[in-house]
Amino acid sequence: MQDRVALCTNLHHFESKVVSDDLNGPGYIHTFRVGLHDTDAAGVLFFAQLFRHAHEAYEAFMAHIGFPLPEMIRQGEYHLPLVSAQADYLAKISHGDDIQVTVQVAQMSTRSFSMAYTFTAGRRKTVAHAKTVHVLIAHPDKRIAAPLVLPQALRIALARYQQPPPATD
Repeated sequence: MQDRVALCTNLHHFESKVVSDDLNGPGYIHTFRVGLHDTDAAGVLFFAQLFRHAHEAYEAFMAHIGFPLPEMIRQGEYHLPLVSAQADYLAKISHGDDIQVTVQVAQMSTRSFSMAYTFTAGRRKTVAHAKTVHVLIAHPDKRIAAPLVLPQALRIALARYQQPPPATD
């Protein structure tokens, strides 16, 4: 599996990197260019495509931290289905725009975690935010309906990219 993890990480090397800047904690960066197929008749990103790009960033992130989704699915032990998704569109995203997606772990509980995605264009202008929530379950063939406890190795890998909790007064 380590060889496959290295391969997955290397495949994303040219489009992804780890940063720590004015975000609240470390972030994983994934970039893409908006294609014609991503847009509606007005030439603006079709709303559902934001989720496709968020999921691509999530897959690259998971490979980067050592949990490539294709490998997890092939092994058939666990799944991390998406149970909630939301997005806020703050500015126009057009065909040809170069977009940077900063991926961070927003929250983590015993059985689930949420991912925060910040989409920026140009000189770091934030154009959208998205959030997804994932829960760990056993492979459907195992007939375990309840969510499972996140493995310690996954919790440690995710924690490296977790946003700090908001400051309280």
